[in-house]
Amino acid sequence: MAGDDDTLRVDNSTSIAWKIYHNYHLLGIIDPREQRDFQLTKHGSLNVRPTGDEEVEYLMVPLNQHVHRVRIYKRRLDKTIEGYDLRAA
Repeated sequence: MAGDDDTLRVDNSTSIAWKIYHNYHLLGIIDPREQRDFQLTKHGSLNVRPTGDEEVEYLMVPLNQHVHRVRIYKRRLDKTIEGYDLRAA
């Protein structure tokens, strides 16, 4: 039976929708500014890819039992460049 250790919350704080993959298996789509909980075994990796034509191929974070939340966010890389990133917590 799945417990809290198997729950992963994904928080999309961006203005675009993303496809979410666990070990390259599609889990679903997360809309802009949405949070979703997924029941999964936390091993391997979590990948996200934009659903549209954004200039992002994919973002990835490794998963383990200590990861309870993953946040997709936009950050400024320097004065003129912004990019997307994932943060696991």
